[in-house]
Amino acid sequence: MSKELEMYKLSNRDENLFEFFVVNCPVSRKRDGSYDFVSKKGKEFQKLNYVAQDYKKLLNAIKKDLNNDIVFTDKESINHVEEEIKKTKKYRNTNFEYIGIIENPDYKKTKSIYYMIRNAFAHGDFEYDKGIYVLRSMRNNELKAIMRLKYSTLIKLRDRYINKDFD
Repeated sequence: MSKELEMYKLSNRDENLFEFFVVNCPVSRKRDGSYDFVSKKGKEFQKLNYVAQDYKKLLNAIKKDLNNDIVFTDKESINHVEEEIKKTKKYRNTNFEYIGIIENPDYKKTKSIYYMIRNAFAHGDFEYDKGIYVLRSMRNNELKAIMRLKYSTLIKLRDRYINKDFD
């Protein structure tokens, strides 16, 4: 097979993440005034009886996992988030993780995180190197989110959602 025709092969690690974030994505999205599921296979937040305080608790647990390195911003500032983070000494640390994401009024912040991770995987806009995934979510050639997350953190995000684990 020529180099141009080689296809990306999912690793077992990738498959594990795809199964949850793409096939079983827990987010519904607003379209034409009503909500439809991003994935027909997954259990949406409401089906697991998530209420407003649960979204906050889950977001706070995620922030704790990431040492508060989550930035919700606007579309004019999102491109600067990654540039600024790369300038810090923390960026060279392989344990450093962050999420930079445009705040979307149609989603709770917690749902936005899961949706943007889903988009990065579903559209193949991710890289994996030395235990770290760099995920980008784009729409119409505009950056919507940039994330740098360890595999173990992505698994923790999955497990936190499924088990309603907020500690």
